[in-house]
Amino acid sequence: YVTGTSPVNSNTDGDRASDYEEMIADTDGTNSNSYFHVTSITHDSPVSVYFDSSTGRVYAMQGATNLVEGAWTNVPGTGPRAGVGAADSMTDTNEPPAGPFYRVKVQLP
Repeated sequence: YVTGTSPVNSNTDGDRASDYEEMIADTDGTNSNSYFHVTSITHDSPVSVYFDSSTGRVYAMQGATNLVEGAWTNVPGTGPRAGVGAADSMTDTNEPPAGPFYRVKVQLP
């Protein structure tokens, strides 16, 4: 388990993310205000997704045309790539776009 998190509670700080998800995202599993999330999104073309990144993690923007089917694919040209360690973004400049639904996937390098 991550230092400071509970070995018996899967969500030490009670936020939206489990301790495991917070370890993957490089956020603080003991701080309920620290979890990976999209901070903003532009809805006009081209769509940009904004988030806070870590230099110790790899990110990829994914798109889907239908949420019921759940077929997420990496958006060409948006990664996977290393985070910048601060406010970050990815933009779908493809024609046709990969959306209209988007998410950012976080991985260990």
